[in-house]
Amino acid sequence: EVKKYLLLPEDADHDVPLFDADVMEWDEEPMHECVIPKVPQNFLGREIDIHKLLQLISKHNLVNLVGQEGIGCSSLAIAASHYIRDRKSSLLFVDSVYFFQQRKKPDCDTFVTFLEQLHSQLVKEGKAQALPEDGDDIEFLVSSLIEALCAMKALIVFDGVEAKDSMLLNFVERLLEATGTSRLLLSSVLPLANFTQKHVYEIGPLNPEDTAILFGKACPHADSHQRQKLVLDKVMEHESTQDMHLVELLGNGVPGRVIEAAKIMGQEEFSNLFE
Repeated sequence: EVKKYLLLPEDADHDVPLFDADVMEWDEEPMHECVIPKVPQNFLGREIDIHKLLQLISKHNLVNLVGQEGIGCSSLAIAASHYIRDRKSSLLFVDSVYFFQQRKKPDCDTFVTFLEQLHSQLVKEGKAQALPEDGDDIEFLVSSLIEALCAMKALIVFDGVEAKDSMLLNFVERLLEATGTSRLLLSSVLPLANFTQKHVYEIGPLNPEDTAILFGKACPHADSHQRQKLVLDKVMEHESTQDMHLVELLGNGVPGRVIEAAKIMGQEEFSNLFE
């Protein structure tokens, strides 16, 4: 059996190249590409939203993705970021994708700012200067970022922006004035009123069918394809009569609420859905 893997002829020099090709050299240093979170397992029903959001990003430098908590702004931003990164070699408007969410500093109650995260990533990639060790120079940070990004075609995603983050919003305004090559996607609960040139995309609830599918996937009592189909059929039956009570009971199309409703629903309450 092992003889099928022998290189033939056995007495030949197998180190001699057979083709006239350039020798490939690989960088020993690992790539410091920005990490984008994985798309959530139960992300569904947002194909049209992704398409519309991608159209806005491809045409405009600043897009504000808006939606209530639990509606799926983060998931949609993550999915769009992965889509663009996976196809950046064929896209003319972007060569790098950066994704950042608000996070706390280790062993500390204060948050790492979006700009600190972006700057740290660009320093890792050798595209920005490190901050001076003797101080917290905000102007140096902002100027360093703008200088680096002016030479790039980057999509920068800040997920979970608050209107009170004046430092970030000031940076965005200055960056847009300095360059037309970088694009920004800012997700927030409410529209950011600071920019007149922004394009807002507001994400709405899932339709009843996708609500039922998501509930069926997340509910421990819908543990078979048959039970998941029962949920779907019941929801669609109610929709046909314009009775939205069941959809409201299942979270009203807000993915976060749908998943929560699915996880806390008891066996008896689940069974009562089909009466």
